[in-house]
Amino acid sequence: SHAYRNPLRLFSHVYGNLTVAVHPDVQGRGVGRALFTALLDTVTRERPDIVRVELMTAERNHRAQRLYESVGFIREGRLDRAIRGADGTPEADIPMAWFRSAAVG
Repeated sequence: SHAYRNPLRLFSHVYGNLTVAVHPDVQGRGVGRALFTALLDTVTRERPDIVRVELMTAERNHRAQRLYESVGFIREGRLDRAIRGADGTPEADIPMAWFRSAAVG
């Protein structure tokens, strides 16, 4: 997994481009949840300067969206035809974000 802090001061409070990948053989066993929980716990404890974590997911990936929502991410919109599906057809990307205030009350 990885996330980047934008070097521009305007976005210095954001971790963006969050990517978490779990091998298909172990999906559904809590590995993704553990990775997200560890990342967000670390941000909460050690990075008070980070108040937002962003990611994108394919609209058809409902399983991932449910996981992200369960760890505190909210859906922020829909970007039509932003990516191409496996068959090459355009599909929407869903921007989602976690906010420090939502995580700690």
